[in-house]
This record gives sequence, C-alpha cells and structure tokens, in this order.
Amino acid sequence: MPILALLTDAYGAHGGIAQYNRDLLDALAVAYPQTRITLLLRNRQQPLGEMPPTIDLQETSLAGKAAYFRQALHSARRGGPYRLILCGHINLLPLAQLLGSLTGTPVMLLCYGIEVWQPTGGRLTRWALSKLEAAVSISQTTTDRFLQWASLAPAKTHLLPNAIHLNHYRVDHKPSYLIERYALHHKTVIMTMGRLVSQDRAKGFDEVMQALPALLKQGHDVVYLIVGDGPDRQRLSQTAQALGLADRVRFTGYIDEKEKADHYLLADCYAMPSQGEGFGFVLLEAMACGIPSIGSQTDGTREALRDGLLGTLVDPHQPAQLITAIERAIEQPRQRPEALNYFAFNAFTQRVDDLFAPWLAPPT
Repeated sequence: MPILALLTDAYGAHGGIAQYNRDLLDALAVAYPQTRITLLLRNRQQPLGEMPPTIDLQETSLAGKAAYFRQALHSARRGGPYRLILCGHINLLPLAQLLGSLTGTPVMLLCYGIEVWQPTGGRLTRWALSKLEAAVSISQTTTDRFLQWASLAPAKTHLLPNAIHLNHYRVDHKPSYLIERYALHHKTVIMTMGRLVSQDRAKGFDEVMQALPALLKQGHDVVYLIVGDGPDRQRLSQTAQALGLADRVRFTGYIDEKEKADHYLLADCYAMPSQGEGFGFVLLEAMACGIPSIGSQTDGTREALRDGLLGTLVDPHQPAQLITAIERAIEQPRQRPEALNYFAFNAFTQRVDDLFAPWLAPPT
C-alpha cells in the first residue's frame, strides 16, 4: 500500500526544509521501491527536477489552499488505502489527522525546528496531536522543545537528522571569479548563509558583525560575507554602517543553486552562532567543502557539529567565545572531517529504512 505525503516544500523549492523533504522521499524510494508515494505540495519556485518514479505528484495541490485541501481529500478517498500519511508541517496536521480518521490511516508528523518549539494552533491541533501515531524530528533539541508542550508520549518520537550528498561538494581553492565579484582579494572571509528575514535574526548575523571590530583590532584583514537575501537585509546593512563596517560586510543577494558550493569555498571560516536553528544544514554543506565551522551551544547546530566533534561550539551570548573561535578557525587548513560521513546520504537512507520498517516493511 502507498504513502500519502502532505508537504509544503520539496521538489522545485529552495531552502533546508525542501532539501530535507526531498532527501526523505528519495531515501524512501530507495529503501522501499515497491511503495508508491502520492505527493501534495504547497510551494514551487523552480523546475521540479528529477523525482523517483515511485512518486505521484498531484500538481493541482499547488493552486492554493483550497485546491490543496480538495486534492488531499480526493487523494485520501480515491488513492488509498494508505499505510501511512506523512504530514510535513504542524499547520497541516489537523487536515492530515482528519484524513487519517476518515480512512483509518496512521499519521506521522515531520518536525524541522522552531515551528514546533512553542505551542501552536488551537483545539484542532491539540486533537490532532492526541491522535498522532509518530513524530519525526531532525534534532534532539527540536524533540525536547516539542515535548515540553505537546501531549505526546516520548516513545512516539523518532530522530532523523539531515543528510548531506558529499559528492555534490568538493574541497578546493577559492574560485577566482567570485573573488573578483565580491572584491575579496587577499581577504580573510567569514561567511554565514541564510534567508535575511526578521524571524531568522537568531541565525547569528548580528553577533558575527559585532565580533568584527575586535578581529580587525587584532590585525585580521577580515570581510564578513552574508550569502542570501530577504527583507532584513536593509536592517543588517544599517547595522554594519552603524558599526563602521560598511566596507567589511558584503551582501551577495540571492545566488543561483549552481554557485552554492563555490560560495562556500570562498570562506576561511563558516560562523553561525545561532539561537533558533532546528539543525543547521548549512554547516554540513560548509564542512563538506572543508571549511572550519562554528555553531551554537544553545540550539540544533550543536547536533550538526556532533557536540563539537566536527567544529567549534560557542555561546552566542558570549562575544569573547565567538571572537576566539573565529581566530582559531581562520588558521585551520581546509579539510573535510572524516566524521562527516555520519550524515552521508547512504547512512541517512539506512536510518529511513529502519525508522519506517514498522509501517512499510512487508510482513514476515
């Protein structure tokens, strides 16, 4: 029997959630090639790209909320019976649980980060949580925050951290065309990549900027490269100017996905002293390019760096820790940590196989 997947983003979308969902669906197709997946999506910003042949995308779901609801109801009634309904956001959980109740199908919720860190929704969400079969989280941090308010037995939660396709990245010299583009000749580059939106201020952009004057005073010819775009860019630019750092902070704006790995290669240090990351997939990407990386002790980036095994952890509220960590990182050679293989896609696929076996494995 197939799976019904109610997701927001996956194929044809940008961002960490879309990447995680693509990896999950791809891994399910590898681990359970006989299981068909009926897929509904809310967002699409680019061509879909390659999808496993076992996925049946219902494109009418992309036409808005009402169309999504109608397609979900139609798929539940006509496409089943299903072994599992995969719910890709807590805001979709009441709908997923309604379909589950109508069809007698268990529902599994995917938890990515801050969307489940605080109580959300009303009576319908609480009802849906009370009926939930399982919750899958990308980090223990997110699981712990979720369980602080959700009425769910801990035994129903499962951990499935992000995957990294190591063959998509390389350790190499800084690309000359990007050095030219951003005027980075002979500069030491600190980098953070992410959306520049107000709710993502906890990524650590401000904390890194505030560390720059001390680094410059110590004689480091540093530039802070902020990769990404969004409505918070103006505020960040104004912050840089107020700190006297207008010539030391570069904004790339939106970059093409094809140039992402090359942008990581510009960095001498990747720094994300964040306070609201569910995991921090960008840290895996940076380390796959051999870039020494810094994360936070206070959120899911701690798990992306495997409690300090793969990189340095700092308290984002302690500026001196960040300054010291950056000074040490920029002196380190480029090298992909061997322990990064823990997050390799083949290891992720095995975790998916083990996790979904109770629902998808054929009876013995």
